[in-house]
Formats: sequence, C-alpha cells, structure tokens
Amino acid sequence: MSKAINPDDLTDEEFTALELSEIAGAGHLILTLTKANDWPSAVAKIRADEKLADKVMDRLDDLEFAVEDIDDNTDIVSAQRKSPKVSVAVCTKCNATAAYAKTIPAKCHMTNGCTGTWQKPASYTIAPKEDEGRISRS
Repeated sequence: MSKAINPDDLTDEEFTALELSEIAGAGHLILTLTKANDWPSAVAKIRADEKLADKVMDRLDDLEFAVEDIDDNTDIVSAQRKSPKVSVAVCTKCNATAAYAKTIPAKCHMTNGCTGTWQKPASYTIAPKEDEGRISRS
C-alpha cells in the first residue's frame, strides 16, 4: 500500500475503511499463498503444513499485520473467494461492508442516504515490494 496517503487527512470512517480494505487484501493474499479457494480451506492448509504457516506468517509480518488483525476480522476474510473471485468492499462513510464478484456501484447502497464510496481491498503481491505495508496513524 502506498505511503502517499496521509492517514491524518482521513476521517475516522475513511481510516476504518482503509484498514478494513487492507485486511480484505491480506485475506486475498492468504488465499493465494495457500492456493485455497475459501477461508476454511486456507485455515485447514495452514494448520496442516508448518512450512506454509511460516510462509504466511512471514508475509503478514512483511505487511505489518498481526494474526490478531486477521482473527478480529474473520467476517471480512471469510466472505471472500479466490475463484470465482469474491471480494469485500467497505463504505468510507458508514463503514458498511458488501461482498461483490465483478463490480460494485460507485456509491454505497447499504445504508439509506449514505453518500460514501466503496473502498476495495488492498492489492498485495506474494513477494514484498518496497512501498508495501499498512497505513497507520502515528
């Protein structure tokens, strides 16, 4: 995730949406690393293979994620699928979440009168990139 975003310029709701989009992105990365289609399969593979578990943990560490970040948000990561790809977006105003397959409307449709837009999952690569990492407030 680019460090060009200044978290101090975000509202609390926008910052929460950004954090949850990072967790959703980490969930997709875990599905990719484990070659699993869904969350229960990924967890089963991690529990069965210590080397794979270490690989996943190392990559999460690279991104500055703690296991608790994922555990506290299993509702978001467990709603995702690898094939067909199903992702979770978070509204930047009301923090509602929505699962989507191909596209999601530009504006929030989950809360009446909400004017927020959807924050899609962060995109993480299997190998670390120099500018990757979580956005956090100091």
